[in-house]
Amino acid sequence: MIFPVPDPLHRLSALVTALDDRVRAAVEAASGVAGTGPDALLTIGHVPGLRVDDLAAMLRVSHSGAVRTVDRLVAAGLVVRRPAADDRRTVALGLTEPGKRLRRVVVEARNREIDAALALLEPRQQRALGALVDTMLAGIAARGDDHSMCRLCDPDDCAAGCPVDGAGEAIPEASVDVTVDVAAPAT
Repeated sequence: MIFPVPDPLHRLSALVTALDDRVRAAVEAASGVAGTGPDALLTIGHVPGLRVDDLAAMLRVSHSGAVRTVDRLVAAGLVVRRPAADDRRTVALGLTEPGKRLRRVVVEARNREIDAALALLEPRQQRALGALVDTMLAGIAARGDDHSMCRLCDPDDCAAGCPVDGAGEAIPEASVDVTVDVAAPAT
């Protein structure tokens, strides 16, 4: 038996939910943008010229849901619609200067929440978690071309070697000790 404690997947699900709730609350509070708006800002900022259909797929919402999100962002002066360079019949999306600044606010709010969660771990545990997360993300991404998981990522991290963009490539095995102490953490 690998885990001598109750199923870790249930705890992983609880952790993912808790982090998602905290990140979403922090991002919405810092940006004043709710729902899929922050995700859209990051996605459009990362892929300038994105089409609404592609945005809908990445946000995992309907086409009309993506249009409503874009409409709100355009009305707020954060996003612009332009004819696509390769097909003038379609619309390409881009961020305005205020949209770019707000995208940065979203990333910083997300980073603060993630940093707070990671601060609960020792540096050795942080490295182990990072290696495990990269392996899991690459494995999940290799099952299909699904970049929807990237919608709240920091695009600056992608330049450092995104495991999702490299899906299918060999991920080096974790070179850190991943022994887990199942005792309750000290308070």
